[in-house]
Amino acid sequence: MKILLVNDDGVCAPGLQAMIKAISKTQHEIMVIAPRYEMSSVGHHMSLRDAVRVQKIENYSDFGIKQAFALEGTPVDCIKFAKHQLKLDFDLVVSGINKGGNVGSDVVYSGTVAACIEANILGIPSIAVSSTSYDDNDYDFCADFIIKHLDKLVLASQP
Repeated sequence: MKILLVNDDGVCAPGLQAMIKAISKTQHEIMVIAPRYEMSSVGHHMSLRDAVRVQKIENYSDFGIKQAFALEGTPVDCIKFAKHQLKLDFDLVVSGINKGGNVGSDVVYSGTVAACIEANILGIPSIAVSSTSYDDNDYDFCADFIIKHLDKLVLASQP
């Protein structure tokens, strides 16, 4: 399966790093496109008039990742860039692991959730992952849980 990883906490966020590490242990192909800077609480904002700069990331090759980019834009911009500019073909979007829970009205503001909504609009299954823990050590547990249950989550996430 080809998996696109995005988030709203930025390309260097520990939650994203944990997902990269966990998925790289599987047979799945990983692509990463994440905001260059933290974009928490941007909701479904997308850049319409502003230039969206992109930077190729080289240091993920240790994880077998061939395509990785930092985008000066929102999580929704990341999805649109992957699909429409790079014309990447991917089977699933995993957004997160977000630092902080996305519960209740939080989902309206969440860039993590918005990336998944945009993927679903494009007909791509997606999974938004958030952690209420602020302990960076808990991200590995969360990422391993997602990988362990990935097939079931994909079936449940069809648009």
